[in-house]
Amino acid sequence: HLPEAPPATQNFIIPKKEIHTVPDMGKWKRSQAIEKLVALLNTLDRWIDETPPVDQPSRFGNKAYRTWYAKLDEEAENLVATVVPTHLAAAVPEVAVYLKESVGNSTRIDYGTGHEAAFAAFLCCLCKIGVLRVDDQIAITVFLLFATFPFPVMRKLQKTYRMEPAGSQGVWGLDDFQFLPFIWGSSQLIDHPYLEPRHFVDEKAVNENHKDYMFLECILFITEMKTGPFAEHSNQLWNISAVPSWSKVNQGLIRMYKAECLEKFPVIQHFKFGSLLPIHPVTSG
Repeated sequence: HLPEAPPATQNFIIPKKEIHTVPDMGKWKRSQAIEKLVALLNTLDRWIDETPPVDQPSRFGNKAYRTWYAKLDEEAENLVATVVPTHLAAAVPEVAVYLKESVGNSTRIDYGTGHEAAFAAFLCCLCKIGVLRVDDQIAITVFLLFATFPFPVMRKLQKTYRMEPAGSQGVWGLDDFQFLPFIWGSSQLIDHPYLEPRHFVDEKAVNENHKDYMFLECILFITEMKTGPFAEHSNQLWNISAVPSWSKVNQGLIRMYKAECLEKFPVIQHFKFGSLLPIHPVTSG
């Protein structure tokens, strides 16, 4: 259980309209903090290009990933320091841990929902120390940060180094690796005028709309990575396509994420807790 207490310096405000003119769209599209985060993730992306896969007998788990990860392990605190102002420098080592945890495991060369959760924790820490503030909240939308980053970076890692799904063949993820984009993507489609859950198993609908909708982008990734009938390689998602509305899909996925990820020992045993994300000790009685 994580505490919900706001920071002592938090000033609450009544929400108000911010986008009054076309130039105001700059507030929505980017904030300075988000610019720095995007630059950080661009660096990770560039390192992938600079660290191509090596020739090896095994098809999966390309060992070049360990070279890429070693660079991140060495540079993580420097990267985080580019986002965190100098007066908060003491927080950098703690925050950097979540960045390193968010890209997969270098020993097993795998990636799963625990790593995905670590990136959400990384953002949470930046919020808690005040790097991401009320003024940034418009820009801290999953459709800016998560639709653009980090998932394409994570997808690139998964594809380039043929990473294994963490756990038992991706049992904790809807597409072997990710879960959160399906939750956020389904919320984006609630009350859509014509796209219904049944459409995400329609190849034509996915190809025509994936650039605008996170959920459909996730489906496209699956079809690129897997062969055979969708109902066979992604049975859980196939069943979800029969749900009548996106709101019900979204509610069901949130319940599933809580039960199958956040409350599962194989996932949470690897999560790290510190001063920013503490854990309450279990009390007897």
